[in-house]
Amino acid sequence: MLGRIVGRGILDAPSVELSEHGKNVDDAISFLSKRNDNAFIDKYIVMPNHVHFIIIVNESNDGASRMPRPTNAMIPKLISSIKRFTNKQACFDLWQTSYHDHIIRDEADYRRIWQYIDDNTPRIHNIKTIIEFFEDKLPLGIPDEKLIFFDILSAYYLNNRYPDFISKLSLQINELEAAKTLAQTKEVFSWLLTLKP
Repeated sequence: MLGRIVGRGILDAPSVELSEHGKNVDDAISFLSKRNDNAFIDKYIVMPNHVHFIIIVNESNDGASRMPRPTNAMIPKLISSIKRFTNKQACFDLWQTSYHDHIIRDEADYRRIWQYIDDNTPRIHNIKTIIEFFEDKLPLGIPDEKLIFFDILSAYYLNNRYPDFISKLSLQINELEAAKTLAQTKEVFSWLLTLKP
């Protein structure tokens, strides 16, 4: 309803193509996050049938002990605003009545959830997973040695997306290893070209 997973060919990573409803959800999240002083959406992704996001709540220091905690008031208000706005644009109810939330307790929890959202795009960061996504379209499947190499190649693919990996990879790869990986990449690429109809 919010989009669909697409991939144009065997070498293309699967990705989410938002529908009109999905684009409205994306716009609503962006708009409401910028207009709210007490809560903003730090990270999000719109998937074909759900949304993940991290909401940062700015606590008020007014000292009122009988007031609900900020998360108890702000999260439902923000979610309700997104649902109402997008339902109105769609002219029907896009959303179920409830939602799942989780209070982030510490930096490790925050990083774990951030990474989960990043990896949920839909698992496009792993070359082996991308290739397996198309495996059922291949007449003979994918040989095991090629699947093992796609796992190795994923480290380089991640490097382009996450600059922090540059230093980690540079400690593990020497010139001989890099040349070997490049030769294997060319061999696998030639094999993939033979699969083209």
